[in-house]
Amino acid sequence: MYGRFAAISLSTVTCEARALLRQVEVMMGQAPNLLRTMANVPAVLEGYLAFEAALAGGTLSLALLIASFHGCSYERCRHRALGELVGLTKRDVLVAQHGRALVIKQGRVTDDDLDTVLRAGYRDSEIMEIIAVVAVNVLTNYVALVAEVELDGSV
Repeated sequence: MYGRFAAISLSTVTCEARALLRQVEVMMGQAPNLLRTMANVPAVLEGYLAFEAALAGGTLSLALLIASFHGCSYERCRHRALGELVGLTKRDVLVAQHGRALVIKQGRVTDDDLDTVLRAGYRDSEIMEIIAVVAVNVLTNYVALVAEVELDGSV
């Protein structure tokens, strides 16, 4: 075992975790170490998958910014590779710039911060989505950092 927690395999998991990891393999072609680590607690993996699906992946630029902020090489590598595949848009970069204040200030943004985002054309619903993308990426960053998840072929 490389990290602090095992990235479990399909042969050693509970039925619930096995079903979730098979779902991941169908979606992604393989179950990355990060998600196999989350599978130690099936509720964590299930919650992550549901949140990620509801957000439809969020924005890669914001995810990359959060991973860089936390010093999370696993997620930074994963998001950089995905960003290169799909190509980041100007809007992605703009979202990352506005999300930066949220990350650095840990949610304690000022009225001026919000006004800047609103003046850039964002609606309240889009700001809420940025908050949600930050939250789901903090989860993956913290799991990867605390567990010391080993880089794998998914990144």
